Amino acid sequence: MHEIKFRAWNKKQNLMSYERPNQWIVSALNLISDTWIVMRYIGIKDKRGRDIYEGDIINYSISDTQHSTGVVKWDNARLCFFFDGKYKGTPDEYYLKQCEVVGNIYEQKTS
Repeated sequence: MHEIKFRAWNKKQNLMSYERPNQWIVSALNLISDTWIVMRYIGIKDKRGRDIYEGDIINYSISDTQHSTGVVKWDNARLCFFFDGKYKGTPDEYYLKQCEVVGNIYEQKTS
């Protein structure tokens, strides 16, 4: 089982929070959802060892010649995370070896 973690985007301050305790972030959903957007850690790391969260922008490859940039999203119908780019798919073992977080949909790309 993977570690359960969250991060939150403060819409009013344009600031990402990783430092609040997870309990506070979960409570934020009920208390101040008009201020915070809460994103889940998907339980895996990119090829550089960075945690991947929903809302992250990632570069990934599905073969040596097929590359894409996509956003990590949650699929309610299939109950799983997926990479929404030119090549859509779930983060399986091949993608994990090739993917790299380059930013997120709320902040500028980190490259």
